[in-house]
Amino acid sequence: LGLKLQDAGSGAEKSDEPKAAGVLVAEVAQDSPAAKAELRAGDVITEIDHKPVSKKETAEELIGNHNSSKSILLFINRDGRKHYLVLKREK
Repeated sequence: LGLKLQDAGSGAEKSDEPKAAGVLVAEVAQDSPAAKAELRAGDVITEIDHKPVSKKETAEELIGNHNSSKSILLFINRDGRKHYLVLKREK
């Protein structure tokens, strides 16, 4: 899917920003499904398909166990603004 995740409280985010609950998007591969969904490094994923996530392992498990024919609904926090993105798996 083209994204690398890490726990949001792991210290990789800017030190002047408050720690956010969720999972930090550390990296997004160019031309990947994540890039096409407009995910960006620095986004914090707080829900996957309406299920709250707070750890990298939980997020990876929810994404990995997701039905490969369906899109994945992500609720993200970007620069203090919260909104949904749809991550579509490539066939």
